[in-house]
Amino acid sequence: MSLFYESLDKQTAFNFKARKKAFKKNKPCATCGRKLSSDKMMVAHINPVKKLSDFDALYDISNWEVRCLDCERKKNIEEKNMERKNAVGSD
Repeated sequence: MSLFYESLDKQTAFNFKARKKAFKKNKPCATCGRKLSSDKMMVAHINPVKKLSDFDALYDISNWEVRCLDCERKKNIEEKNMERKNAVGSD
């Protein structure tokens, strides 16, 4: 279980997981369009939420999209590479 879910009381964590599960049900990946089994899909924030304590931003479904795990991994790698590039460029 992630640190985020560990930081919540059990009922809130359960409700949040249920909401995300319902949101992603039968939706294709927003990036590649594939429609995979639920365990290979995830709910991701379109615009990153900086603070896990910002519950309004975390629960804002207008900022949610469904991505397959492959596309999410690729997006994370691209973001990390961009952060490194920006860090090097600011020296």
